[in-house]
Amino acid sequence: MSAGREYLYGERASMPRAVPPFPPGLYGLDVVTDLSAFVQDTLWVVAVIIAATAVMVYALAYLSRYFEYLKMQESKYLDAGALDFIHRVVEVLLIGIWALAIMAVAAIRSVEVRGLLVEVIQRVPAVFFAILALFVGAILVRALRQFGAYLRGELPAKPRNLAPPRLWGVTELFLKYLIIVVSVLVAFVGAVDVLPASVPEKSFLEGARNGLTTPSSALFTAIAIAIAGAIVTLGIARFTDSVFDDMKQRSKKYGPKVLDQFKFVARTGLYGFSFITVLFLVLGLFLTPEQLIAFAVAFLLVVVIGVAVSFDAVRNAAAGLALMQADPYSVGDRVKIGEDLVGDVTGISLTMTSLRTGRGETVTLPNREVLATPVLNFTRSEHHPIFLEVAVGWDVPHKTVEELLLEAAKRTPGVLENPPPQVFGKDVAGNAIVHQLLAFTNDPEQMKQVKSALLYTVQDLFHDRKLKVLASPR
Repeated sequence: MSAGREYLYGERASMPRAVPPFPPGLYGLDVVTDLSAFVQDTLWVVAVIIAATAVMVYALAYLSRYFEYLKMQESKYLDAGALDFIHRVVEVLLIGIWALAIMAVAAIRSVEVRGLLVEVIQRVPAVFFAILALFVGAILVRALRQFGAYLRGELPAKPRNLAPPRLWGVTELFLKYLIIVVSVLVAFVGAVDVLPASVPEKSFLEGARNGLTTPSSALFTAIAIAIAGAIVTLGIARFTDSVFDDMKQRSKKYGPKVLDQFKFVARTGLYGFSFITVLFLVLGLFLTPEQLIAFAVAFLLVVVIGVAVSFDAVRNAAAGLALMQADPYSVGDRVKIGEDLVGDVTGISLTMTSLRTGRGETVTLPNREVLATPVLNFTRSEHHPIFLEVAVGWDVPHKTVEELLLEAAKRTPGVLENPPPQVFGKDVAGNAIVHQLLAFTNDPEQMKQVKSALLYTVQDLFHDRKLKVLASPR
């Protein structure tokens, strides 16, 4: 037994133990080899992406500073808004180039990204051409607007001879829409031509392009009708504006605000009527008489339903015209509408009136409600009344109450001496008589503060005489 133990604990103990092999992929980690493979395969990709991102961020920052410098320079062609637009477009292009560069780097390590990059690159020239054409058109429109402001003398730099406002306005409007139409057509046609034949959507887009570049006689006639209708409508609109502007100088029955709203309604109605007329003339070239009648019936149903849904808006618009005719207030006036709504008028439209209360809240009222409610205009009033009511017991002589209220009005800053304050017995409230103090101020902006000071003065005087208010006057 001892020999066995000696063998077990002696001889066996002296023998070297066999080390079990490492499981493959778990303990057999060659740090140097794997780190080298990571640097060769992945780390340089991450480094290139970080470097490209840093360059892009620096380019965007430099671009932003450069455009801020350009906006400080006066130009008769490009204003700050046009420069901001150019800045945004260039930023988008830089970000697009950065994204393509990132995809190109990633495509070296990924077959899927490589396929996606090929699809994108096939379409990049067409997209770039379309963006360039639309960008040039937008810049021309903005430059035309800025140049028009220069010709009208609206910029610090003045031309030798000012352009006639109405003539240049019509010219500018015509050129603006002409540039928009041409730039859209050039962008579409050029982008389709640039697309390679291998792109699936090439055939469909070519069909649409051929329809635009080689129009049929019906399409050509429709375009001619639309252009003629637009020119005639603009001419009539300009003439209508001239009529209303002339009426502002001559009319004694209607105020300028009413005439402005009439001009807006007339212009909107003219545009709507012209659009409907041109629409039906154009559709008559492409639809059969039966189809045209069906379309007209459906269109009328939509109009009738729209009018029915917006009936309240029509009523508010009618009330707005009545208010503008009566002219009870203007923007900036302090008014009281109804029993307790006091505020400054911040906006008057055909359907709504907006007020800002003393607490900074904005309240919007439909004009038909305002028309049916008494309106007190503090700004247009010569003196602004302040009412204060107290209820005192029957045992207190009314002469005493009257003297105290008048003395309080006399001591309160902001209360006018002329017209003088007055005290009235207004009502009976239980076992008390309600006395009303009527005072006046000439500062509507401080009415709340004046009334607060008057109330505290009345309280002090009543406490000094040991008189008690027995009931609330309301």
